[in-house]
Amino acid sequence: MERQFFHLDDSCAELFRAHGLDSFEALWNAEVKIVDDPNVGRGGHSEVGIFSLTDSETQVEKQFYLKRQENHNCRTLKSPLQGIPLAMRERLNIRQLEKGGILTMDVACYGRDKKRADRAVLVTCALEGYQPMSSWLEQAVSPVERKHGLQVLGRLIGRLHAMGLRHGCLYTKHIYFSCSEPDDIRLIDLEKCKRMISKERAPKELATLFRSTGELTLEDRQQFLEAYIETSPVRWSLPALEKKVADKIMAKR
Repeated sequence: MERQFFHLDDSCAELFRAHGLDSFEALWNAEVKIVDDPNVGRGGHSEVGIFSLTDSETQVEKQFYLKRQENHNCRTLKSPLQGIPLAMRERLNIRQLEKGGILTMDVACYGRDKKRADRAVLVTCALEGYQPMSSWLEQAVSPVERKHGLQVLGRLIGRLHAMGLRHGCLYTKHIYFSCSEPDDIRLIDLEKCKRMISKERAPKELATLFRSTGELTLEDRQQFLEAYIETSPVRWSLPALEKKVADKIMAKR
């Protein structure tokens, strides 16, 4: 079994090499700005940092997010005992969603080292020119633009569920709207994305989204749900789905 691997995407290879960040150990030891409190659950450690690299020729600065994990694993069917780092599951989820036509984050590089502890790194490109859904909702966009955005999102989540998957952490801070392309919405933080065992999980996930923002009006929710039904694997009626979601919201209160 391979004890260490590291993959650097061709699109970022030259930039990372120029800054000496073209190996697992270099990224593991890189100085970055930590953006959240480290997660010490699962008997291990996980942290996320942000860093910038400047292209020496174009002088263009690009931002990246670096996730570093040590013994922060989840069990899978292929690895039921030791499991795999959540960062590796996220990378697999990104690839699977992209194959299904769902845009997420662009992966710059990833790797795993099992020579001592079980360590993993995952670097993704910052979503420049995008904003979280919470910021998008606060904008003074026209009613037509707002409706269109909610419909695009509804169909997107419907396609996700039609793939037999659920996001697992569907909050507005994990949904990014393009500032220039009205049909471009991306999902981030895909560590918890997994198979949806029961169709009952779908209303629960939608309830999670609705609970995470107080900015959605009744009309907003209906527009979102109507679009969701178009691509959902379950042929809901709007009243039935509204009731299911409302029940899930009330159950959490």
